Order: sequence, then structure tokens, then C-alpha cells
Amino acid sequence: MVDYHCSLLFVGLIGFFRGNLVDILRSIPYSAINYGVYELVSIRLDSLDKKHPSIQHLISGGTAGMFAVICTYPFDILKTRVYISQKGTTDTVLKSMHKGVVKVGFRSLYKGLGVNLLSVIPNMALSFTSYEYIRKWLREHTSLSLVWVSMFSGALSGCVANTITFPLHLVQRNLQVAGMGKNVKKYKSAGECVQFIYAQRGIRGFYSGLLPQYLKTIPKCALSYCIYELSKQVCGV
Repeated sequence: MVDYHCSLLFVGLIGFFRGNLVDILRSIPYSAINYGVYELVSIRLDSLDKKHPSIQHLISGGTAGMFAVICTYPFDILKTRVYISQKGTTDTVLKSMHKGVVKVGFRSLYKGLGVNLLSVIPNMALSFTSYEYIRKWLREHTSLSLVWVSMFSGALSGCVANTITFPLHLVQRNLQVAGMGKNVKKYKSAGECVQFIYAQRGIRGFYSGLLPQYLKTIPKCALSYCIYELSKQVCGV
């Protein structure tokens, strides 16, 4: 009986990491493109105009998010579908995605991209902008080291950006998994998805799952911004 319960516990814990390998395969190039493009665009804009840093951060962050999403979006769809798949295997979902490519072409791998861009572009614009201002304030008013400043700034900026853009993120996720499984509704458009969510739970429905998103965002942004700053220091940027 003890072994049976231990097995159930193990299987339950594995469920928390379903799709984790795919997420790692997506996160590495996504982060590299995201921070790399942000740095390149920031340097370029800074050479043109130093009087409007907020606009520079917003444009640089939005551009970085756009390029990162376009390059890695198929991995994002794969991760989401593996996570909600009843069979829960990457191989099964890959076969399903292959059938979609054969049937309607590679555009099936970019289903929901428009809504994703509408979510990610303002999210990264707000994230990088708030990060720069929080980092500047902490450096001027505290004696924290570079590591702690970047981690605190990253965590707070991630929360700010996700709070504002979470409704768009929710719509994007719903579109990615539309029609998968018996209990997953299939939407004809993003507008229909928005109407359905509002009809079911009102405004609160657009923030369903925000707390788990915070639990993911805080450590993720803290670590990624910290690595970003340390990488800049090592490279002498």
C-alpha cells in the first residue's frame, strides 16, 4: 500500500514537469535572442537620442520580444500542448503537429501568433522599461551588489509586466490549445475567445491563473535578468 501511494505521488510530481524539456529547448534561444536584440537596439537608439530613455526602453524591449517570439513560437505551441495533452508525451503531440503541417502547412505551427505578439510586445516593453528604472533606483538608494539588484529588479519588473498583459496571455494560451480534447473549446477567432471568457466569469476570468504565473515569473525573471547583467559584465558591455 505504501509503495502504491509513493507511486501515485511520484506520478503526480512528474506532472509538474510535463513539457519541461520542450520549455528548456525554447527558453535558451528565446532568452539569447530577447536580451541580445534588446542590447543591440538599445545601443543603436542611444546613439541617436539620449533624451528619451523611456521610449528607448519601450521600443527596444518590444522589438526584442517580437523577434524572440517569432523565432521560437513553434516550441511554445509544443510546450503548451504537451502540458495539457491527456497522454502527456512529446512524441504524441509532435505527431499531431506534423499532421497539422501536412494538412494546412507551416502556418499551423504559428496558430495564435498574432495574439501572442500583442501579448509579448507590450509585456517585454514594460518588463525592460520597469527593470531599467527599478535597477537605477536600487543602485542609487541601496548598497546591494549587482546580483541582488538585478534579481530584485527582474522579479519586480516581471510582476509589473505580467499583471498588465496577463489577459492577452490567457487568450493566447486558449487559442493554442483550442479543440484539443473533449473538454477544450475550439474558438474561431481571438474575439470569440474573449467573449467566451467574459461570458463565463466576467473581468475576473481574464486573470484566472495569475497567481501561478507570478510563481513562475518571479524566479524566472530574477535569474534571467541576473544572468543578463553578469553576461554584460563578462563581455565588457
